[in-house]
Parts: sequence; C-alpha cells; structure tokens
Amino acid sequence: SSAVFGSVSGSAVANVMSTGQVTIPLMIRCGYSKVRAAAYEAVASTGGQLMPPIMGAAAFLMAEILQISYWDVVLVAILPAVAFYAVLLLNVPKIKGGDRETVKPNSLSPLLPAITKAMSGLIILSAAIGLIIGVMDQTALNIRISSFIMDISGGYTIVVLLFVAVLCIVLGMGMPTSSTYLIVAIIAAPTLIDMGITPIYAHLFVLYFGVISMITPPVALSSFTAAKISGANPIVVSLHSVYLGWPLYILPFIFVWI
Repeated sequence: SSAVFGSVSGSAVANVMSTGQVTIPLMIRCGYSKVRAAAYEAVASTGGQLMPPIMGAAAFLMAEILQISYWDVVLVAILPAVAFYAVLLLNVPKIKGGDRETVKPNSLSPLLPAITKAMSGLIILSAAIGLIIGVMDQTALNIRISSFIMDISGGYTIVVLLFVAVLCIVLGMGMPTSSTYLIVAIIAAPTLIDMGITPIYAHLFVLYFGVISMITPPVALSSFTAAKISGANPIVVSLHSVYLGWPLYILPFIFVWI
C-alpha cells in the first residue's frame, strides 16, 4: 500500500498520514513495537516516492529535463525500487505472539485538510523554485557549487559522491518529492554529470538522496509523522528508520558504478 500510494501521492508525509492510519495500528496489534511499526511505515512510504510508474511525478520531470523517453526512466528505476522493497520485507522479523501493545486513536487532523495544506505548500514551493532557477541562471550558482565540491574533494569520485549526497539530503528536507527533485536536479546533478556519470544515473542519485531526507535526522518528517500515529518517540523512530532503510543509502552509489 505504501509503495502504490506513495508513487502516486508525491509526498512521503501524505503517504504516512493516509496508509499509516491503517498499517501502523495493524502492525502494533500483530505484536510489533510502536517504534518498529512506525519505522516500517516511514521507510515504506519514503520508498514509494522512488517506485515507478509515477515516482511522485519525478519520473515525468526527469524525462522532460533529460529529454529522454519516460519509459527509459521507468526501466532504469524499477529494478532498484523492487530490490529495496524485497530487502525491506526480508528484514521483517516474525512475531511469535506474547504481549501485544495497544495503540491509542491517532490525534492527527483529518486527512483531507492535511492534503488542502500539502497542496498549498507545493504551490508556494513551485513558485519559489522558479525564483531559484532564475537566480542560478543569472549567477551561475550551479557551476560554482560544482567547482566548490570538486575543489574540496580533490576530484576523488567517492568523496564527490558523499558531498553531493549530503547536499541533496539538506536540500530535500521537508519538501514534496517533485519540488525536491527539481532543486537537486538543478543544483547537484550537474556536478556528477561533469564527472562523466551518465545523466540518468546522476539524476537518480540526487533524487534518492533528496527523498531520503524524509527519514534522515534531524528533520525526518516521515518518521516523525509515523511516530505521532504510533505514539512512539520520534527520535528513536527516525534512527530506526535509517537502520531499516539502509538500502536507500547504498543503491544510489550502485547507480554510478554500473
């Protein structure tokens, strides 16, 4: 449910607020701890943003920016997305029963108002992105960022990738998938392309790390939202989400070495 709805919703937080209302209490009733249930939902909802065919609208944006076929994007992105969910499912331990926790009725506001707010925020962010693009065109900021990263990394590929990954996590904090992708594609992807990395893999690299910000402390909005539903400690949930979502941190590096 998180993969399917997450691919369409374009927001990991909205995904948690919708599917998580059902899945988190269900997991808790089945015997999973509040922390584990919230973390599974947060990670699964975040992974949904990377699942074709829609990828939170990023698939269409990527095809347009790179001037390639939409199906080329889907074919490249489908295998790692499926592999991620396969690993996530393999990490689910079997519950042998015992004391099962109960969950209080969630205190989140109804889903529709939460979505009315998400859309208004997306409109504002989209307008802001237009300003960012204009500023970068006038100041050549993306070129400067690329040069800065290359200078401080000494030109070593792995160091450049690490710097770009951290930059994308910071840029993606708290934003919907489409807005995150547009920003990291403009600011971070050119650095990788300048290194000779195939454009589509460079864009998938920055997209993955932009989306990963939703489970990465200190912001980790997906994890914090799931924690509110389950009643668990948000910081503990976010740390457990990073533990469960480790393939999301590894797959982007695999892209560039293919």
